[in-house]
Amino acid sequence: RLESDTITCNAVVSACETGGEWRWALQLFGEMEESRLEMNTIAYSKPLSASEKNGQWVQALWLFCEMAHRFVLRDATAYKATVSTCEQSGEFELSLQLLREMGDSLLALQSGSP
Repeated sequence: RLESDTITCNAVVSACETGGEWRWALQLFGEMEESRLEMNTIAYSKPLSASEKNGQWVQALWLFCEMAHRFVLRDATAYKATVSTCEQSGEFELSLQLLREMGDSLLALQSGSP
């Protein structure tokens, strides 16, 4: 039996997301978390993208918040996918709040603050 690793699982989640199988992508992502595989920015990017493509703003926001909870770097791609999903779903206040937070995060990174 082959042992799963983060790279292999990321590839499978990516294939599911690319193929329009967003439910499978999210299910596999959940199994990665349960298996205690390394959850990094790349691991979150495809589930966020799948949520964005399918207008699943609650799921996208949950994933985005989980990144912070697990101390995973929330990069510009994560912000973009989450903001876009909220905007497409009519959640304009959340979109604006995330944009402000993104600006604050970029300023903190540039100044060397955590």
